[in-house]
Amino acid sequence: MRFAGFKPKNHPIDTIILDTETGPVSVKQRINYRAKKLILRIDIKTGEPVVTVPKGISQKQVVQFVTQHQSWILEQYTKTLQSHIGDGDIALFQGQQYRLIYTDTPPRMITLTGQSHEKTISVGGPEDQAGKRLEKWLKQEARIKLIKACDHYSKLLGVEYNKISIGDMKSRWGSCSSQKILRFNWRLIMAPPQILHYVAAHEVCHLLEMNHSDRFWSHVNSCMPDYYSHRKWLRTSGQNLMSVKFLT
Repeated sequence: MRFAGFKPKNHPIDTIILDTETGPVSVKQRINYRAKKLILRIDIKTGEPVVTVPKGISQKQVVQFVTQHQSWILEQYTKTLQSHIGDGDIALFQGQQYRLIYTDTPPRMITLTGQSHEKTISVGGPEDQAGKRLEKWLKQEARIKLIKACDHYSKLLGVEYNKISIGDMKSRWGSCSSQKILRFNWRLIMAPPQILHYVAAHEVCHLLEMNHSDRFWSHVNSCMPDYYSHRKWLRTSGQNLMSVKFLT
C-alpha cells in the first residue's frame, strides 16, 4: 500500500493507493474537523472512494481503517465502474433495459426501437459527443414526464407550482422551495414510471406541507396509496441510478 503525505492544514486532500487484486484503487482523504469518526463513502459524481478524517486521527489509523474496509471499497468501486456506460452497454429508460448504440453517423437523433429480442437506443452524430447528446435527450424526456405528473397531482390537490426545474442533483431526487419551485433529478427518467410519479407527487405535496409530518404523508397517500413501496425502491435501488454516467 502506498499513500501520499498527510498534511491536514495546507493539503486537505491526499490519497491512499490500495493495491488490490484487480489493480490500484485511489482513496481520497478529506479532513473535516467537525467529524466525530472516520467515515468511508463513494463519491457519487466521480465514483472514487473517499475517507473523511476527523481531527486527532493519525495517518497510521487512517491507513488501518481503509485497509480493514478494502473488500467493501473494491465492491462499491466496481459497482460504480459498471454504472459508467457507453456504446454497447445496457441503459435504463423508464425502467426498461435498452442497448446503447452510438452510430457515429448523421443525423444527430435519438431513436428507440422495441424489437422483441432486444430494445435499443440509437444515438446519431459524432461518437465523441454521444454521451452528452443522450443525457440532454433524457433530461428533455424527464421534463415532459414530470410536468405531466406534477400537473396531475397539483390538480388533484388543488395547488399550483411556479416552475419545474430539471437538474443533476448529487444525492436528491427532488425538492420544493418556498417560492413553489419544484426541482427534480433527471435520472428519474431511468426509473420505472411509478417511481417518477411518486417523486412528483411527493414534491407537489410539499406545496401544502413543507415538512414530513403525518399531515404531509396523508396527502401523499391520497395521491398514491402504495407510495411506501416506491419509497422503498428508491432507498434500495435508487443509488445505482445516481451513479450512472454516460461515456463518450
